[in-house]
Amino acid sequence: MVNTRTGSGSGHNEGDPTLAQVLAQQTQLINLLVQQAQNQQANNNNQPPPPQNKLADFLRVRAPTFSSTTNPVEAGDWLHAVEKKLDLIQCTEQEKVSSASHQLHGPTAEWWNHFRQNRAAGKPITWREFTAAFKKTHIPSGVVALKKREFSALNQGSRSVIEYLHDFNRLARYAPEDVRTDRELATPTQNQPVRKEQGSKLGVCFNCGDPGHYANKCPKPRRVKTAPVQNNSNAPAPKARVNHVTAAEAQNAPDVVLGTFPVNTIPTTVLFDSGATHSFLSKSFASNHGMEVISLGRPLLVNTSGNQVSSTQYCPSITIEIEEIPFPSTLILLESKDLDVILGMDWLIRHRGVIDGANRKVTLTSSNGQTVSFFVFSPRSHGLTLNQVALQEIPIVQDYPDVFPEDLPGMPPKRDIEFQIDLVPGTNPIHKRPYRMAANELAEVKRQVDDLLQKGYIRPSTSPWGAPVIFVEKKDHTQRMCVDYRTLNEVTIKNKYPLPRIDDLFDQLEGATIFSKIDLRSGYHQLRIREEDIPKTAFTTQYGLFECTVMSFGLTNAPAFFMNLMNKVFMEYLNKFVVVFIDDILIYSKTKEEHEEHLRLALEKLREHQLYAKLSKCEFWLPEVKFLGHVISVGGVAMDPSNVESVLNWKQPKMVLEIRSFLGLAGYYRRFIENFSKIGRPMTRLLQKDVKYKWTEECEQSFQELKKRLVTVPVLVLPDPRKDGKVVAYASRQLRPHENNYPTHDLELAAVVHALKIWRHYLFGNRTEMYTDHKSLKYIFTQPDLNMRQQRWLELIKDYDMEIHYHPGSTKMYQDLKQQFWWASMRREIAEYVALCDVCQRVKAEHEKPAGLLQPLKIPELKWEEIGMDFITGLPRTSAGHHSIWVVVDRLTKVAHFIPVKTTYSGNKLAELYMARVVCLHGVPRKIVSDRGSQFTSKFWQKLQEEMGTRLNFSTAYHPQTDGIHDVFHVSQLKKYLRVPTEETDPERIELQEDLTYVEKPVRILEFPTFRRRAFTLRKVQKRLKKLKASHIDPKQPFEHVEPF
Repeated sequence: MVNTRTGSGSGHNEGDPTLAQVLAQQTQLINLLVQQAQNQQANNNNQPPPPQNKLADFLRVRAPTFSSTTNPVEAGDWLHAVEKKLDLIQCTEQEKVSSASHQLHGPTAEWWNHFRQNRAAGKPITWREFTAAFKKTHIPSGVVALKKREFSALNQGSRSVIEYLHDFNRLARYAPEDVRTDRELATPTQNQPVRKEQGSKLGVCFNCGDPGHYANKCPKPRRVKTAPVQNNSNAPAPKARVNHVTAAEAQNAPDVVLGTFPVNTIPTTVLFDSGATHSFLSKSFASNHGMEVISLGRPLLVNTSGNQVSSTQYCPSITIEIEEIPFPSTLILLESKDLDVILGMDWLIRHRGVIDGANRKVTLTSSNGQTVSFFVFSPRSHGLTLNQVALQEIPIVQDYPDVFPEDLPGMPPKRDIEFQIDLVPGTNPIHKRPYRMAANELAEVKRQVDDLLQKGYIRPSTSPWGAPVIFVEKKDHTQRMCVDYRTLNEVTIKNKYPLPRIDDLFDQLEGATIFSKIDLRSGYHQLRIREEDIPKTAFTTQYGLFECTVMSFGLTNAPAFFMNLMNKVFMEYLNKFVVVFIDDILIYSKTKEEHEEHLRLALEKLREHQLYAKLSKCEFWLPEVKFLGHVISVGGVAMDPSNVESVLNWKQPKMVLEIRSFLGLAGYYRRFIENFSKIGRPMTRLLQKDVKYKWTEECEQSFQELKKRLVTVPVLVLPDPRKDGKVVAYASRQLRPHENNYPTHDLELAAVVHALKIWRHYLFGNRTEMYTDHKSLKYIFTQPDLNMRQQRWLELIKDYDMEIHYHPGSTKMYQDLKQQFWWASMRREIAEYVALCDVCQRVKAEHEKPAGLLQPLKIPELKWEEIGMDFITGLPRTSAGHHSIWVVVDRLTKVAHFIPVKTTYSGNKLAELYMARVVCLHGVPRKIVSDRGSQFTSKFWQKLQEEMGTRLNFSTAYHPQTDGIHDVFHVSQLKKYLRVPTEETDPERIELQEDLTYVEKPVRILEFPTFRRRAFTLRKVQKRLKKLKASHIDPKQPFEHVEPF
């Protein structure tokens, strides 16, 4: 007990409280104050506070606070962080709400107070209700949809796996339904077995349940037994995902490649998308081509970029042909605009597909194990363009911002070259009234005229000339105002300045690996018109008469003058590292170091001559470039797929004019197509005079084949005289009417002359070797008597350093083979080996259709649909008395049945064996091919087959090859099952020589017959490793050196 005393004084008394007691009292007082403050706050808010220890625990983990924000993502991040903090402590739903609301301040706290006041009194707020209300207020649904689209469009690209995983986890919370695991997606089902019918009692029909008959003779319709179907209507619909449903969406995707391939023999745009879960087919494409459509058991929800659509149908039998290899596919129907087929991960996994996006290479493996690799054109440009990178980030180009202005600075400077319009002498001014236009077109004329006036490119005119204005639609669907100068062009003297040949420009690019392309901004507007010729360019509008001060579109000599200007600007760089075609400039180099210098020199020239380029149309530092309708790369020159699209979408021609237009458009790329003239011959025949137009099946095949060849064209290498064996170009043409009368050797020589003429620029001055299968051409130079045509052609051939080689073809390959390999009696031994080879006889058959009316039998379509029969007689008699074999062979699969028989069997006995050994196993055949043996020509056999519906075909007399099976086939098949004791050898050690060879040495002489009038003696000798062998033995030759016959 502690006694206390009261009194004054400053001294310390023993009865004073200790420090521990004071601290304990202060702690109790603080706890009391805190409890009173909490009770007061709870009474004001009508909300029970969390327990003292729970709030302290929550505050101890330092949960973030939230006031207000303009970024909805921050609100979601706060809620996510609070949930993580609440998971660290054990609390109820109400305690979670109270703890989280404690961290709300400012406008958010006011929202929370208002939300609780609107709640029914006494009704607690759950954590689910709190989070739902918070998200609805602070995270709008539009933001969630945006994040879902961002999550759907997420792809790895060039990032690392860790970076991609971070973004995936950050966005996955906005689309939890798309990231469920396979176990969650799987719907458990339980299929019960079909129970046996109750009518299994004795004497009761299994079909109808009535007694007195069996199910096979039941008069009622047969009842179909079905297994009970599990009702999964409450299960969620399966979901799929596709990133791109239009070509525009696929433009900037790094993990997709785009190509055109035959789908059910129809050229189709195909997208290989590794981000799609399933493979899809356009609904419009399926309906337009009448493809088989089957309903899905359950609808498939497909998440596209920003939308969710339902697919309910699919096409089961789709064949995609890639490099002439069919790939069977099952595609789900999906609404798509300009993508016909989208091949996703299910298709790529099935065919073990690998997409190399950097090199635009796709590798697939067919069902039979055949691997195919091909290059397709990626829709994404791999170069540096304005849409992908700013000017300041492009090497070298960043030093020339003045060459790439947003717009032309004004009138072009005066140059040495000005556009001129020289008229035919005696021409009077021509004036035409303006065309009538719609209201929106008049507004566009007014806008563009005002813009051109402000820039100084046109000016008001009082000229007696005048041409009307028309509009031409651009690729971006905007209108370009052009002047109809056709009447002026008719009286203008044409400028003969040559434009370069496109193929000549491509030949300069051999060896280049890096390319940059520059496109001038409004190139024609950067060249002035000669002052005295300006009035001739006057044009009329509803707003007055104007004349051009700079070169305008539509003037006949505009390309020639501008080409002259560009050649003079880049004259010292042409044929070195610059290619120019009008306003398109291509810089090419072999290395990056060279390209830096070449690109700088080209831009210096543009700056020096005040020529300006449009950055959005330029591309720099490219491994491949699209230039003048072609794709140029290190590998060579290929067609631009975008230019081939018009040919692929060409409908069946209905008149001669449409055929001529199609062949003209497709003929632009004929150098890429082998046998172009041969393929297009049926359509070309319709263009001839006095030929009635009739579109036949042959024309349709030619039409489709040309479109198919345009899709699968090869990449032609650029010519290099130092390399051999690469295709530079294909060439073909049809015979002219008078050439149809040429003999064969003249036609062969004409083909050589044609090749020398069209490829003179490649062959002249270079060593050339020409191969032909016409042997007479090899000796054409040594012939004394030649006609005038042949002599004229020989004079042309002598201008070339050319040597003609004869290639005998596959039928005479022995001539070429013996130049590499030869041994004694080589031809005879090869012929014997091939004749005795079972595989060679079955596989290496003649595929050429013979002439005449007698044709071989067609190959059956189904197995055991057509069979062949024959008897092998004269065999040793077995213990059962059989001495013949009846051979029955399926003509398609060559599977054979060998039935032991006797030659004395009657027709009834053979019919019984036929039914038991053939029909019972394979059914009744449609056709039987046999020889004219008495067994097959008997009336009984013919009547039997007639009743069974089988047609009998007999082979030609003394021609056993009619049935398509060689005579040795039967014997070769029997040898597999026959063991001949005389061919067996006992194991014996082989004595190898020093060069790892062995020699068969005679063991003993078995027979020594002699013959009269013969110069040799035949002896039967037994050798090692072989039992019996007949040999020629020279008595003068030592015994050890006897060689086998």
